[in-house]
Formats: sequence, C-alpha cells, structure tokens
Amino acid sequence: MSHSGTALSLRNIGTLACRLPTQPLLTFTDTNRQALNITTQPTPGAQPASTPTITLAPGATISSDLRWVSGDVYDRGHCASPAFIALAIAGHALTIDFIGHVCGPGGQPPSVTAAPFQSGAASTAVGAKTRTYACDSGRTVQAAYPDTETAVLTLDGQTRSLHIAISADGARYVGGHWQWWTKGLHDGWLAPLKPGETIASAKGEACIAP
Repeated sequence: MSHSGTALSLRNIGTLACRLPTQPLLTFTDTNRQALNITTQPTPGAQPASTPTITLAPGATISSDLRWVSGDVYDRGHCASPAFIALAIAGHALTIDFIGHVCGPGGQPPSVTAAPFQSGAASTAVGAKTRTYACDSGRTVQAAYPDTETAVLTLDGQTRSLHIAISADGARYVGGHWQWWTKGLHDGWLAPLKPGETIASAKGEACIAP
C-alpha cells in the first residue's frame, strides 16, 4: 500500500499560554476553501489522550503524527486532492498548504489518522536513533532525529541541523543549504538547496539505510 505522512507541529510564539484539543481537529479543503469529505481518525493502537485538552506554553512546541494512504490501491477506490489543511483552535482555523492525495476504499470517504498532540515527543515516524544511509554517489549520510522538528545530518565531515518543512509525502527537512526527504525508516533523498530555495530544484540522490 502507498502510505504517506508528516509531522504536524505547533509552536506558541505569543506571550500567553493557550489550550487546544489534545486530539487534532482537522479539515481538508479545496482551492476555494470548501471542505472535502475526508475524515480524521485517531491512530489505531495509539495510547488515548489522558486529557481532552493540552496547554501550549509560550515558546513551547507540540506535535502530532499524521498518516494516510496516498495511492489508489483499493478496489473501486477513490482519491481526493486537498489544497489546504486547517487545524481548529478556539473557534479559529490555522491553514497551511497540502500537496498530495488522500485515498480510500469504495463506499467510504478517504481518511487521515492523527496521533494526539504531545509535548516534546519524538516522532514515531522516524524515531530518535541515528541511522546511516548509503547514497547513490557513494556518500554516507548519518541522520539523527532528536525531536519532531529536527534532523541532524552528518555528511562530508560536517554536521548540519535541518528543520522540518511542509510535505504531503514522507518527512522533509531543510537547512544548511540542504534538503533531506525521508519516506519511512529506510529511504532518504538528499538534494542541495540553491540560494533562496525552500524546495530543492536539483535532482539530488537516493540514500538507503539497511
């Protein structure tokens, strides 16, 4: 099955603490901001949230892992292509771009699973241990994921800290003139960023971890 996912992270840049639902309240919309028939479900098997709300202190960050099926792999299946994803907070909505497809079986709406928000939790998508990747060029990349927002790469004898960026397929990190894009625990893609780029235009190279 073709699965995709990303980490949804929120940071409080204000001076006051705020509270929001522990389970993310998400809406997927088209280019006209009209809601699409995409449901959001708790992550199967995940530990239920201990409280219905979570406090986000000034400067603090919370994160949730999102997962969905991105390929039309079902019999009589169908896919939706949202333009935006909106998170409900205190009667308002924070909206960001969404690029990709969300697919589901025939007779059911496509769905996205969302883990409860956690404070400072490491992403279940990548884990915190260091992994070593062998790239097509012969370069070796060591990648560590200390939190849900960061990938620390060691390549060409230098260590670089990259921050997470928007991606509808896998986890994408940028920084230090590099883009690091992972899909699952074993597949990565390394590409240089040209001046002013936030998404790499260069082809880059595939990297594999055993």
